[in-house]
Amino acid sequence: MMSLKRPRRRNMDVKVVGQPAAARVEKGSAVHFTGTLTSYDPDPTFFLHWDKAKVKGRKTIPKEKGTPKEATSAEADSEKAGGKTVGCLSPK
Repeated sequence: MMSLKRPRRRNMDVKVVGQPAAARVEKGSAVHFTGTLTSYDPDPTFFLHWDKAKVKGRKTIPKEKGTPKEATSAEADSEKAGGKTVGCLSPK
């Protein structure tokens, strides 16, 4: 059984398409999404790569407020690659 918990490091890259509002999902938030698993890296740490993802549930994406906060370097790298990292999954 898998459970969501705060991982020690990123273990998933999720590229959300067609949902600009998904950029408002806060770092560390648990989200439900669908997408295509494109690849994974088994070693040295398990890492999943998702593409064409959609965040599910309107309550998951916060309502728009003022200006967005400054992105972290990992988020900026993901944005340059055309995606937004929106969640992490860690085995129990």
